[in-house]
Amino acid sequence: MNRTQRFQSQFTFSKISGNALANLGTAFALLFCLIMVPILAGAQTDTTGRLTGTVLDPSGGAVPGAKVTISSAATGLSRSIMTSDDGNYSFNNLPVGTYRLAVSKDGFKETAVGQVVINVASVTSQNVSLEIGQVSEVVEITADVVQIETQTGTVGEVVSGEQVRELPLNGRSFVQLTQLQPGVSAANNFDSKSKGLFGGVDFSVNGNSGQSNLFLTDGANNNDTGSNRTILLFPSIEAIAEFKSLRNSYGPEYGQAAGAVISIVTRGGSNEFHGSLFYFGRNDALNATEFFANQNGTGKNSLRRSDFGGSIGGPIVKDKAFFFYSQEWNKEIRGQSRFGSVPTPAERGGDFSNPRFAPNGQRCSPDPIQNPNHPGFATQIIPAANLSQAGLTLVNNLFPLPNVANPNSCNNWAQSANSPIDFREENVRIDANINSRNKIFGRYTQDHWANSTPILTGNLWGDDAFPTVESSWTQPSKQAAVKLTTQLGANAINEVQFSYSANRIRVDPGNGGAANAEINAAIPGFFPDADKVNGVNRPHPVFWGGVAPYYSSSGSDLWTQTPFRNSLDIYSIRDDFSMVKGNHTIKIGGLFDKAAKDEDSGPNNESVHFFGPASCCNDQIGNHSGNWGNGMLQDLLTDDTLFGFDETNTQAVGQNRYTNIEFYVGDTWKVRPNLTLELGARYSLLLEPTDARDRISGFSSIAYDPTRPASDPCNGLVVPKGTNPCAGIPGASTPFQFTNRSLRENSYGNLAPRLGVAWDVFSDGKTAIRAGFGQFYLRERTSPYFASLTQNAPFATFIAGQRFLDGSRFEGLSAATNGSPRFGLSPEAATPYSLQFNFSVGRELWRDTALEVGYVGNRARRQLTHNDVNQVLEQNRVAAAFAPDGNAVNALRPFSNYGSIYQFERNGRGDYDSLQVLFRTRFLEKSSLQMAYTFSRSLADYGLNDSSGGTSQFAVLDRNNRGVDFAESDINRPHIFVANMIYNFPSFKSSAPAVRTLIGGWEFATIVRITSGTSLTPNLNATSIQGGGNLAFAGGITGFGSGVQNQRPIRVDGVPCTIEGQKGVFLNPAAWTLVGYRIGQDAPTKSTCSGPPTKNVDMSIYKNFAPSFLTKTFGESARLQFRLEFFNAFNTPQFNGALPTIFFDGEVVCGNAPCSPANNLITSFNPNNLNQPNGNFGIANSTRGGREIQYALKFYF
Repeated sequence: MNRTQRFQSQFTFSKISGNALANLGTAFALLFCLIMVPILAGAQTDTTGRLTGTVLDPSGGAVPGAKVTISSAATGLSRSIMTSDDGNYSFNNLPVGTYRLAVSKDGFKETAVGQVVINVASVTSQNVSLEIGQVSEVVEITADVVQIETQTGTVGEVVSGEQVRELPLNGRSFVQLTQLQPGVSAANNFDSKSKGLFGGVDFSVNGNSGQSNLFLTDGANNNDTGSNRTILLFPSIEAIAEFKSLRNSYGPEYGQAAGAVISIVTRGGSNEFHGSLFYFGRNDALNATEFFANQNGTGKNSLRRSDFGGSIGGPIVKDKAFFFYSQEWNKEIRGQSRFGSVPTPAERGGDFSNPRFAPNGQRCSPDPIQNPNHPGFATQIIPAANLSQAGLTLVNNLFPLPNVANPNSCNNWAQSANSPIDFREENVRIDANINSRNKIFGRYTQDHWANSTPILTGNLWGDDAFPTVESSWTQPSKQAAVKLTTQLGANAINEVQFSYSANRIRVDPGNGGAANAEINAAIPGFFPDADKVNGVNRPHPVFWGGVAPYYSSSGSDLWTQTPFRNSLDIYSIRDDFSMVKGNHTIKIGGLFDKAAKDEDSGPNNESVHFFGPASCCNDQIGNHSGNWGNGMLQDLLTDDTLFGFDETNTQAVGQNRYTNIEFYVGDTWKVRPNLTLELGARYSLLLEPTDARDRISGFSSIAYDPTRPASDPCNGLVVPKGTNPCAGIPGASTPFQFTNRSLRENSYGNLAPRLGVAWDVFSDGKTAIRAGFGQFYLRERTSPYFASLTQNAPFATFIAGQRFLDGSRFEGLSAATNGSPRFGLSPEAATPYSLQFNFSVGRELWRDTALEVGYVGNRARRQLTHNDVNQVLEQNRVAAAFAPDGNAVNALRPFSNYGSIYQFERNGRGDYDSLQVLFRTRFLEKSSLQMAYTFSRSLADYGLNDSSGGTSQFAVLDRNNRGVDFAESDINRPHIFVANMIYNFPSFKSSAPAVRTLIGGWEFATIVRITSGTSLTPNLNATSIQGGGNLAFAGGITGFGSGVQNQRPIRVDGVPCTIEGQKGVFLNPAAWTLVGYRIGQDAPTKSTCSGPPTKNVDMSIYKNFAPSFLTKTFGESARLQFRLEFFNAFNTPQFNGALPTIFFDGEVVCGNAPCSPANNLITSFNPNNLNQPNGNFGIANSTRGGREIQYALKFYF
């Protein structure tokens, strides 16, 4: 069998066998499609709620044939049904709101229940006991506000509109409210304060990855599906009616998420006009000094923030049509201090005769020119005739002039940059009752986020160390949804919805656009500008590591990413049909959506990348300054200097496309009045992504021919079906065409069962035992397609060699190559999923007070991981560790023409087990308290917070022994406690006006969060460990040839991993070592230790006023509210959990003889500070900020 036959055989077998359910799933899909043809494709979520209950007579017997009517005074909605033979009733698809329930039957008094609250994606239970009497007599009762869940096995909680608008939210973002439930673990980079590109929704729910959650707004997908860690829109606090976090074992109507589903419902209008106007402000004068700013004496950064807007909703036609509109602006100026070391005016002109020193004696200028043949050696002044005009252009445009006289260090430049962060959102919603059976809803929302020059460095990617050339960032987003609800008789309802979600990320020149163009003109590329995506506007040349010894507080690299483009469009249509038949509530539905994600791989990829100087001045080899490193500036400024460089003719642009097709069926069966059984299944056909232009490729060992030369860029390449991008490339072999355009087989066996049971133990709604189980398939992030597979051969041409800065001379050029395979996909059909299960007991302690205790577990399987399929062969590891360079390491790999090839595979696993406790109470009429505690353990062999589309430190260390990576996950927080309270002080309505004004209307609200730190893993850089005598371990200390920082030190048994009592110091350096490490043989098991804990209190104090002129003009609900909000109220240092975890970079010792393959046991490390790790290891270097105070005035009507 030849290679072509073996390759085709491999994928044919994969296609036929797939997973164990593939054939069954295919048959089921065909049958299901036939059944579902009459129904429009589309169900994804339930944006409504359900009311269910049993009507009983005075003896507790069921009352069949009773008329049950539910009505809303706010919108005029009214529905009536008859109870079943068992006295049961159920109203499906009720819009969120407050209702009145009326039950009547001959021989009984009519019973009316007021204040029945219907929540999103929830089941409200309301049993009704009738009294003997005349129907004309009415018994009025009020529904309980806090109920024990007795109707479903789903684990999830509603965040009410009151919580949304009354709790202190830092940044007025709803994202903070996602943390109020049990089982929610925030990642170290979680940011609930910011919006736009600064705001990430990085949190894990019940042990699933942070990319497994699905955000929905009125049923419309709100995820940026490229990374799945950011959202498209941040709905205004004023526009949110409520939302629900479905955390475990939810129903079959939900798909594409293996973690939580956060379903937001926006506010609609009603028969009365209501609205708000608000202003929230901040000023650094009121803030506390941040911990490190206080420690370093740098003082507070400036802050000015204004958040203002309003909302209004009301009737267009009473009982027929309603509107709601909200508008919000955020205007923020956030200061950031930048500082660094820059060339002096003399140095910028080539004069190094007067070097600069810091008070401690540190040399701040480049080292002297040491080569006697270098121009200016004698005087340390480069003659004008030898100055490089291209170098002058570069230096004078990228480095700012010094502005700090007589500094205490080398930092002779400083700038307090006030960065503008702007956000704006408009939202409009229309609801209309077309007739008694048809209701339509439509919403359009758009927002716009921007961080213009000077940007807030450290929050974005791809900008120079200095603000001379800097970008401006914008992210406009929009979303539209239209839904038609039709009542098909008394017991059946159908909903069909179309939605569109989109965003754009645009990075444009902000400052220094002309300077960037001037640099590119002075330092042209090897390839013509016409080949570049951005032509002459491409980013200026890149200097990784910068030009030593100069640097800034934001880094040393000289690079920029502007201009950059990213876009996402999601089109969805769904249909949900529900029907009550006897004691069964049946749901059937489907989903169809298509998405397009276009993204630049990185504009700097088509820039010239420069390395150290090679020679200068008429080809006298070695005749440069003699100080490659701290003397590079002299070489940049000297004409006729050759520099090492490489360049790619263009950047890759991914055009990612994918389609989802899903169907579901579910049955909620009232087995007995106090026992509910939920049965359902969802079929998910989540088609693998493609590239619109088929400009992606992968790698396959079956397709690799070891007899081909290393110059063949297409050896082992796999390309989309029907393409051959290698055609016409000299010396290139013909790549293998995959069986489809995705480079991975589609999985047709994704049939996910759902099961739930709820038992109202004593049939009184006060004690419930619940359980649930389900399988949940994930629409995985698509970033590997456009961030990695587009980078493979042969779509760009690469060249390397030496050149003059001005491009007048090129030497030692390699043959132009079309690259090599760097990434691949495992080809077999597999879809990530989680198995979720729970068991809980709930009890009403007293009226409006409930306690629930439960076990919640999760098993995540087939999760996305990546590993080096070209990992050094086991028998070659020692030789690879001691290899002199990368080429020598590659010769020891299985596919020796290439270096590391990282393959994205779906074989990661994660286990989660937890005890969860939730306490809720409503007291003093309008006050509420909720407390949640979670005790848990999360284990995984992949990064639960890894949202990248390329390589990361979470890459598998040894693809042949995955067990060494299975340990506490990066989101593991053993203890999580969170509480929130809204307390309304007495109103004193009956007191004198002066008393009522002075001491009435006060309100207090708080959010308290106390958690363990996340589990951190000490690690090592890929090749940062060296032996004595300039011995570099080119294959890494493990000898695997790793290209990422996934190697690890040895854990010392019995030594505590944490340090107590030293503020800001967390990891104990004595708990790890390199002593005893056998170079090229050992691969220590992953070890972890808890990082910084969270102890944060946000609180607010409100004063409500309702002067008579307001209530007379705007109605009884009109009031003014003055607010003071305190974030990190006690100014507790909230150290960022992402501590420096690189254990050591430097020299190791192997006894008295140099380290070698025969002498590879490390006996000590760091000779200058014996056996001590890096000085910053495990020590915090930043916090989430000090206390900030926000003041506000809000008008409600």
